[in-house]
Amino acid sequence: VDADHNRAGLLHQADTGFRVVANMFCFLFTVEVTIRLLAFDRIQNVIKDFWFVLDLVLLVFIIAETWVIWCLVEGFGLDLSAMGSGMFRVFRMLRLVRVLRLGSALHRVPELFVIVRGIGIAIRAISVVFALLGIFIYMSAIALRVLLEGTTTGNLRF
Repeated sequence: VDADHNRAGLLHQADTGFRVVANMFCFLFTVEVTIRLLAFDRIQNVIKDFWFVLDLVLLVFIIAETWVIWCLVEGFGLDLSAMGSGMFRVFRMLRLVRVLRLGSALHRVPELFVIVRGIGIAIRAISVVFALLGIFIYMSAIALRVLLEGTTTGNLRF
């Protein structure tokens, strides 16, 4: 929804609804990552968990976009429009990287992985069925073309 309807270059320029949701998401994501950080027995094990490191990097970018840029603009009166918004558009696109967190859910809930793998196998089987149907339709069209050649129906349709 944000990518489709939010036309503002920076979050502080967006409508109030987008700002409220972004701040809530940032707060809840910060709480989640903090709880997961505190769940580690040894802090050194943090860098061994790929999904935690990914979430931590995403959290840094989300906090930078949601709170740090807002503090710079509102607190110090910084005019970011003069600096160009190309870098900030990259921040905005990085929000879409949150979709990668779904891989973490597949890792934590093996039943989802079984479902996704089953869908992959079904897609292969359905592709083979569609290919066979295409070959059957193509061969039937050739046979009908040959059989109806010289008839009134053949002259009318082919």
